[in-house]
Amino acid sequence: MQLNLLDMLTAFSFCLDEVERSIAGRADEHGLRVAFMTERMAKAAGISGDDLLTLTGCAILHDNAMNQHLSKHKARELGDTELLKRADIDHCIIGEEQQKLIPFPSDSSTYILYHHERADGKGPFGKREGEFRLGSALIYLSDSLDIRFHLQDMTEETYQKVLDFVKRKTGNEFCREAVDLFYKALSIDAFEEADRMGLRSSIEKDVSCDTGDYTEEEIRNLVAFFTRIIDYKSSFTSDHSKGVADKAEKMARFYGWPEDKVIRFYFAGAMHDVGKIFISHDILEKPGKLDTYEFETMKNHAAGTLRILRQIRGLEDITEWAANHHEKLDGKGYSRGLTADQLTFEDRLMGCCDIYQALRETRPYKDGMSHDKAIEIMRFMAEQNKIDGRIVEDMDRVLGN
Repeated sequence: MQLNLLDMLTAFSFCLDEVERSIAGRADEHGLRVAFMTERMAKAAGISGDDLLTLTGCAILHDNAMNQHLSKHKARELGDTELLKRADIDHCIIGEEQQKLIPFPSDSSTYILYHHERADGKGPFGKREGEFRLGSALIYLSDSLDIRFHLQDMTEETYQKVLDFVKRKTGNEFCREAVDLFYKALSIDAFEEADRMGLRSSIEKDVSCDTGDYTEEEIRNLVAFFTRIIDYKSSFTSDHSKGVADKAEKMARFYGWPEDKVIRFYFAGAMHDVGKIFISHDILEKPGKLDTYEFETMKNHAAGTLRILRQIRGLEDITEWAANHHEKLDGKGYSRGLTADQLTFEDRLMGCCDIYQALRETRPYKDGMSHDKAIEIMRFMAEQNKIDGRIVEDMDRVLGN
């Protein structure tokens, strides 16, 4: 399957930002800002090509272990130093394990594992300067500065405070080599340029990443990484997405589609609800029927899916299949109000997979239905010109076994 890895990582960063905002109140684009600073320093150190892409990707995903990030936030609030240390270690270990799901083009090992290590050995694993990779030191320096100084609002005054802080912390908190690279690569002009261009464009200017072919295993690993991010916001949503992806794959194989299209449709099923990352936890996890306002808010998730997937080059068909899963043949679906003549067979099939999976699932406010009951409801929807009746009968044949 064709995919641009840097685009995919940027989309993951967008999702992580939404989760971090709800957990710890982090500023927008924290992951991209850490990646921008890390990439500029790495380039100044002579790192290039696949190695630069890999390190930049790890910087984007440095906070991917979000459950442990939440534990760290709670530990800080409680002032529990032992709990904070344990959460810090788990945050790094689990983040390191999860990054192995990403098909980086070069060695990514320990960048995330040691991204909280200090020069003086007082980090989570007690590593001293020279005992961990330079890339980890660059991520730590970038991460620390962005959290402390909110660098999305860089001014001359803020930049001088950053310089003073870095100077005081050199040799104990920050590695000397990393600090030297900061002085060399990150003038205030560099921050101002990134602000004008946008962080993503600034990164893409230096980091080369062409659209490439990825194996079925690599795509499934990317899906697994994505569902773990979504799980931090709502376990219901991540379980539902995996279920829809599985049903989408089964139906695609039933229709005899080429293998590449089968995997693309599976990918669309896994990503169809990514827009729910914008919906509040209270609405996603509400143990009962949504009121009118909540339902209207929830409906925005389809447009959110479109917004996120459009960032990834080469996924134009997948984006449509995923974003149109709540459209109806009579034009009364959402979020675009498409009608039967505007909906492809793949759009219709994805919508049916989504409905079937939702009916079959058990939630706190409802029991999961049997296959026969779900198909009965879907047949009624087909009679009402909501969904495709032929697909309903095919799903009965395929999924009823």
